[in-house]
Amino acid sequence: MIEAGLRSVQGKPVVNSLSLKEGEAPFLGQARLARRYGAAVVVMAFDEAGQADSVERKVEILARGPSHPRGTGRFDDEDVTTTRTSSSIGTGSGSTPGTAPPTWHAALAPARFPHSLVSGA
Repeated sequence: MIEAGLRSVQGKPVVNSLSLKEGEAPFLGQARLARRYGAAVVVMAFDEAGQADSVERKVEILARGPSHPRGTGRFDDEDVTTTRTSSSIGTGSGSTPGTAPPTWHAALAPARFPHSLVSGA
């Protein structure tokens, strides 16, 4: 599905989004495919254990994510957007109290990703 879109898009495509949710092999395969077509990527703060719910986990996952596409697919930093998703602000769900501060603090941790863009904050 991703490749069909990449083959037909005009201009610079953006693959939204990649995550480690299904493991490293699918993540790396999608990253390589995106790079083959010159696409930028959005990397989400999800891994095999699920969505990150603390600043430390968000930064840990995002450090793992962007480093893989840049390392194996030779992405430029500017072609990797990290999203510190998700904050369930305003959903009324009782299961997500306190999720907003980690999302905001992770978004303010650009030192680990100095040239990457930030989304979701």
